[in-house]
Amino acid sequence: MNPVGLVTHPDYESHETGMTHPERPERLRVVVEHLERSGLKSDLVALAPRVAAVESIARVHDVAYIERVSSHCRGGRAIIDSIDTEICARAFDVSLLATGGAMAAADAVMEGRVGQAFCAVRPPGHHA
Repeated sequence: MNPVGLVTHPDYESHETGMTHPERPERLRVVVEHLERSGLKSDLVALAPRVAAVESIARVHDVAYIERVSSHCRGGRAIIDSIDTEICARAFDVSLLATGGAMAAADAVMEGRVGQAFCAVRPPGHHA
């Protein structure tokens, strides 16, 4: 049986969404702590995330959208598009790392280094 890969990184916790938003750093912290306490983490293959190139993201997202997200984050805005999508100054950079983590996981599976991978990343990208 092929091993399972795990992508995670401490910088994922720097995506701040406020104490009332369900997608917050504690959510990821609890997942990783459970993997460690249960002993499952030692059975996983650590996969290092990389920062995704904007050019790679532009293959699936409009460049104007990418630039707007970057500008809103770096400009200190608290939300983008709706109150449900809270952002912070580091959100764009952390998003590049989360996207690169998912890409690294896909590469590891395609190369046969792991059979599947779990990406414990933030932000999760479900609004993209």
